[in-house]
Amino acid sequence: MSNISVRQAVEQLKKAEIISNEEVFRRWLREGKVNGAFIESKRQGWQIPEETIISIIATHEENSINKEYDRGYKDGYAAAKQDFKLKMKKFIFQGAYDERFSLHRVEFQEMAKISRHRKRDFFRFADERIFKRGVKNPRSHIQVEYLEGWFAFGSGYLILFGPDYEYDRDLTIQHQAIALLNEYL
Repeated sequence: MSNISVRQAVEQLKKAEIISNEEVFRRWLREGKVNGAFIESKRQGWQIPEETIISIIATHEENSINKEYDRGYKDGYAAAKQDFKLKMKKFIFQGAYDERFSLHRVEFQEMAKISRHRKRDFFRFADERIFKRGVKNPRSHIQVEYLEGWFAFGSGYLILFGPDYEYDRDLTIQHQAIALLNEYL
């Protein structure tokens, strides 16, 4: 293959939508980013191997395809994950669960990791949101249903997906529910 001028190289790179003006390409030349390019003479200017331009275009196209594939994969994965979350939430709301247990208010209060000066306000808030919902006085316990990382507190009133929160997953399911609720509130 032969050598081409800067103008010819820029035309090919513009056509491939890699650069928008000649100055960008000239900067690449000055910085040594174009392999095999050399100055023939002041009159003739830069000479660029045509295979180098072909290589730049091929690399750019390959990277574009990979980026497009990655973006499509990530978008598809996010959509599938969201769809899965909605379906699982619906299942657990309709009463499907692997385990069901009682979450005792006293045990929740004992295990909650709250500073002493914020404890009263926190437990008042937890009572209003969870244990006292729909009744005058807080319940001594609420039912919790568990299904594949999902926790439904108070017969589906509050449904949380465990992996969305940071807590110790080595705990028992009951203690995970407390840690998760603590993290959520």
